[in-house]
Amino acid sequence: MRKRIGRRSSPTLVSDVASNYFSLLQLDYELEISQRTLDTRRDSLRLVQERTGGGVATLLDLRQAEQLVSSAAQTIPTLQQQIEQTENQINLLVGKNPGSVIRGRKFIEQEMPPQVPAGMPSSLLERRPDIRAAEQALIAANANIGVAKAAYFPQLSLSGLLGGQSSQLASLFSGPHSTWSFVPQVTQPIFHRRASQIECKTRGGRTN
Repeated sequence: MRKRIGRRSSPTLVSDVASNYFSLLQLDYELEISQRTLDTRRDSLRLVQERTGGGVATLLDLRQAEQLVSSAAQTIPTLQQQIEQTENQINLLVGKNPGSVIRGRKFIEQEMPPQVPAGMPSSLLERRPDIRAAEQALIAANANIGVAKAAYFPQLSLSGLLGGQSSQLASLFSGPHSTWSFVPQVTQPIFHRRASQIECKTRGGRTN
């Protein structure tokens, strides 16, 4: 599965695929437990039915055993639906059509992550996808704060024109026929200053 994603994929995409895959393995394990539970309760129901026929168990015991079988059977379709939805989500992330996903080891057979030995540099944490995503979000939020603060100050724009003007084409580039203009423009926020202050505080609060 890792080869299908590709080496150039973003860390967030790899993290989403891995998270959904382990959720899928966990759902498989829960479905296996539910099926074993259903088989056990069906065996208990048959035993209670025999005891009821022999006059040892009461009708209340039989109804309770039937209720346990019914409740165990209801969890299986829900888990199967969740498994199908998770498989479709994984296929969507890797750019495939909806379908089943090939499993590797079972959920309980997965290796535990190794313990981090003492003395490892803290810069290794920068490789984590969630930390990289948080860093980029903080950079974007700081940029938005800079844009909001820039709205406080006046804006100065300069425009100029240099050329020639003459009634005859032959004398256009000779003699006193040149023309020029210089137009400065200053914009000062007055009516939107309060709105800019609120926007700056709002964006600043998102970075905390």
